[in-house]
Amino acid sequence: MSLSRKRLLQAIPSDHARQVDAYHYLGRIPRSAQPLRLLDLGAGDGRSFDVVRLHHPDVEWIGLDIADSSEVRSRTRTDCEFVTYDGVNIPFEDARFDAVFSRQVFEHVRHPEPLLREIRRVLRPGGRFIGSVSQLEPFHSNSYWNFTYFGFATLAVDAGLELVELRPGIDGVTLTLRNLFLTGLRTRSRSFRHYFDRESPLNLLIGKLMASDRLDAAEAAELARLASFLSDAFPAADLLLDYAPPAQAGAREVNAMKLRYAGHLCFEFHRPIEGETT
Repeated sequence: MSLSRKRLLQAIPSDHARQVDAYHYLGRIPRSAQPLRLLDLGAGDGRSFDVVRLHHPDVEWIGLDIADSSEVRSRTRTDCEFVTYDGVNIPFEDARFDAVFSRQVFEHVRHPEPLLREIRRVLRPGGRFIGSVSQLEPFHSNSYWNFTYFGFATLAVDAGLELVELRPGIDGVTLTLRNLFLTGLRTRSRSFRHYFDRESPLNLLIGKLMASDRLDAAEAAELARLASFLSDAFPAADLLLDYAPPAQAGAREVNAMKLRYAGHLCFEFHRPIEGETT
């Protein structure tokens, strides 16, 4: 199985171009008569349990993680189930789960390809692999990798998963600045927190360049405020005048540009159902 350029472009959505995060996909899992069976791979402190319960109150949630990480060591909750594994071999039977959720984990995975094959194995046919991963993010928490969206999708498709969707998360420039400032601060700060929950600065700029008519008043005001921090020598006005966005740029084109510079990329894959073609 290989990932074609055409299939990659089809996976970039055209419904809207807003940035999202991994939790976006928990709200999109449809309800069914049976309780949702979800594996949080790299569960850390288990915070996804609270998010998924808002949509699936009777969820059968299992958190999977390695034995030794700062997130695991700081875990205090006892109201959900946690399981330890070796970082590659998932200790559950085939087709056990309806969904595998993984939020900012694969940049820390030493052997991503065999783990992706394991994810396919434990998903039921039609089950979802959803979450996010670093693309342009500085070194953090013993991270090994930054994946391009094409690279991560190729690894997952080669592991037997079907690509459904790729969306941009927070942009890479903002993540770089966050890493720089938080490294130097003597206390924890939430100064950059809101950029995970709404359009981050570079994503706002891409929206301005390619689809300025889609910016709401608050986004336009935020972009103007950010522009005030630029040096007077920075040729912002000239660049905006000279920039020629693609004609009739739609949401897919804006998403594609945001994905190119995304710090976090968000994804949905499915385990194919035998006999179905995509």
